Amino acid sequence: MKIKLFVTTLAVAAVLAGGAAMADRAEDAVKARRGYFQMLSFNLGGLAAMAKGEVDYNAVAAAKFTANLDALSDVDLGPLFLPGTDNQAMAGKTRSLPAIWSNPTGLVGRSEDFNEAIDLLSIAAAQGLNPLRSEIGKVGGACKACHDDFRAKDF
Repeated sequence: MKIKLFVTTLAVAAVLAGGAAMADRAEDAVKARRGYFQMLSFNLGGLAAMAKGEVDYNAVAAAKFTANLDALSDVDLGPLFLPGTDNQAMAGKTRSLPAIWSNPTGLVGRSEDFNEAIDLLSIAAAQGLNPLRSEIGKVGGACKACHDDFRAKDF
């Protein structure tokens, strides 16, 4: 259901794009998109620090991080990916590749992989440090796969 909504929102945004007001809207979308990914990174970072032994495993903190990740994985990202907000149209402001808009089904597939990895991580993190360690790499792999396909290495 989330995936269909994402593709539908992406299509509607493509139809509605245009005009000077969209320039401000595009910059806002990029800022919001970057903020969204910073939230993901922050919460994954807390879990990764536990998995690496940089901080002690804390079940309460792990539950909060995974609850946040679960909530973030439910966000409809369509409005954050307005047409014209790729790294060619907005050089220096985003690393989003045009492939996001030319291959939305590929992006949806990567999103599904990420959501599945987050679901498994949430279960594992609640079971303790060793299960957390065994699952967090899968989330990193899902992130990397999406970055490899849809994100430029640098601005």
